[in-house]
Amino acid sequence: MRNGHCHLALRLFNDMPYRNLFSWNLMLAGYVKNRRLADARNLFDLMPQKDVVSWNTMLSGYVRSGCVDEAKLVFDNMPHKDSISWNGLLAVYVQNGRLEEARRLFESKSDWKLISWNCLMGGYVKRKMLGDARQLFDRMPVRD
Repeated sequence: MRNGHCHLALRLFNDMPYRNLFSWNLMLAGYVKNRRLADARNLFDLMPQKDVVSWNTMLSGYVRSGCVDEAKLVFDNMPHKDSISWNGLLAVYVQNGRLEEARRLFESKSDWKLISWNCLMGGYVKRKMLGDARQLFDRMPVRD
């Protein structure tokens, strides 16, 4: 779906005699990339099967658009979550100033990657919560 030609991609998709999970995910990603979340959600709901890529694609669309509640709903309904899923929800909380929810999410899990620590710390710094940022920094297992 380069250059936003969603209608052409949809026509090709609809004309496919056989659609596999890859083709569904590709169409879904195109909608998300072009910020057509309503179309993405409709397609997502029609998908006969979904994998972690499908779920994370939908989640990332809501994250990029700042749709916190929708992102949380997708996250909560995911049958399998990976580090991309967890980081996506953390990022949408931080980006939208919902740092208490971000902190609760962060505390609910122990195996965060360095990028996740930096994401939450950056949210604290941006909102001038320097004490919280320092406490988090002091707890970091590895510092870059």
